[in-house]
Amino acid sequence: MRRIVAVCVGLLGATVSVALAQEQGRGPLSPFPTVQDKQQSGRQLPYKGGIKAIERLTERWSAVEADATDGLMLMSTNGRFVMKGEVIDTWTGRRLKSVNDIRDALNHLDLERLRLKVSDLGPLTFGRGSKRVTVWVDPTDDTSQDLLRQLRALEERFTFDLLVVPLHGGSEALELTRVLSCAKDTKGAVDALLRGDMQPALDEDPRCDRGAIQRRFIATELLTVTAAPFSIAPDGRVLRGLNSDYAAWLEGRS
Repeated sequence: MRRIVAVCVGLLGATVSVALAQEQGRGPLSPFPTVQDKQQSGRQLPYKGGIKAIERLTERWSAVEADATDGLMLMSTNGRFVMKGEVIDTWTGRRLKSVNDIRDALNHLDLERLRLKVSDLGPLTFGRGSKRVTVWVDPTDDTSQDLLRQLRALEERFTFDLLVVPLHGGSEALELTRVLSCAKDTKGAVDALLRGDMQPALDEDPRCDRGAIQRRFIATELLTVTAAPFSIAPDGRVLRGLNSDYAAWLEGRS
């Protein structure tokens, strides 16, 4: 079991490393289906038992919790195929025995355990707090801008690693990602991002680490970050989008 987990985690890190070595250009990321919190009751499987809870994992598969006899299974979207057996989160080594376990796993990320260093992804860092927060943002996205406007009030309590990615804005977002990531004046880039400047006057650093941008895109895809903003709190909890009280969520109060 430990060997399986180690191999899977190693493969994740190796994929990022190999892609960095290639350092090939890349456009906006391909869309992945988002995880949706769907629950259905009373639906009948092709054999005995009904569904108590369901959580979508991918475009074609969902985790299904049936009655006490059938337990946790994987079911195809159209309900035709059902797989039974152990469900293991290879990123943590945890055996998942219920849909609640699945949801808990989907809503937590431990980047250190995955051997992904945020510093290798070329973040724009802001804040002076001791607690570190990782946030994916698209500078052309309205919800990302709503979140960014809140960060000034939190800079004393948290340090934010802002990962700029073109998840929503197409070619405009891709160009802004390049401009902000390759700016000679890093502080100026952070200020431009926080104030929502769509045409920042920033000089490009001729030594820009384009490999970091490439790594960032690959990590975004591997972690299935499909929409911005996407935040990882200091304790590993994940927030997709923006809630009503971001500060309270960061502190674990909501």
